[in-house]
Amino acid sequence: MMALERWAGDELRSLNGQIEYLLRRALQKEGRLPPPDARPKGREDGKRG
Repeated sequence: MMALERWAGDELRSLNGQIEYLLRRALQKEGRLPPPDARPKGREDGKRG
C-alpha cells in the first residue's frame, strides 16, 4: 500500500484515484471496458443525478 501511495503522490493523484486508474487500465487491457463512445453520459459510475 505504501508503494501505491508514493506512486499516487508522484502523479499528483489521491490513493483512491490511483487505484481507480490502475483498475481502468487493467479493464482496458483485458478488453472488459466498453469503448468511450458506448459509455453512459453523466457521472462516471453511470448513475444519473
